[in-house]
Amino acid sequence: MKAGLEIGLPILGIPESLGGIAGERSAMAGTLVAEALSKGDMGLAVAVLAPGSVATALGLWGTDAQQQRWLAPLLAGEIRSGFAMTEPAVASSDATNIETSIVRDGDEYVINGPKWWTTGAADPPSEPLTVMRTTAPPAPRHRQPALFPLPTPPPPVAH
Repeated sequence: MKAGLEIGLPILGIPESLGGIAGERSAMAGTLVAEALSKGDMGLAVAVLAPGSVATALGLWGTDAQQQRWLAPLLAGEIRSGFAMTEPAVASSDATNIETSIVRDGDEYVINGPKWWTTGAADPPSEPLTVMRTTAPPAPRHRQPALFPLPTPPPPVAH
């Protein structure tokens, strides 16, 4: 992770106004970096790029409060985000197969669904924990996956 931070991977998709190096939103730079890293070791590529994906999502779509709480510490390497996407009923990381849902209940959100693997969960401090979830239909299938950042709960995570 430190090597990825030293060469600027976490700030790749972050706008300059938030401390990153992206002049505009583009998936091409991240795609080229992921391709190059995965030729050597796909597991390492995922471990290095997942926190950058969370930082990019926070930079593009996070609220001011979320950016203040998590973005600066992520970019400084003080915390490492967790990313929960893979589910036991799906033998892939195909985001269109996600079944976990998140429903608002008053002032809180309820997460419904299991996750099989969470990148960064065993490497504290891991916050935010970003959960891949589905939106309620009738959105087209390819538009249902969405990211939901939340403070990392203390172990064990209730389910």
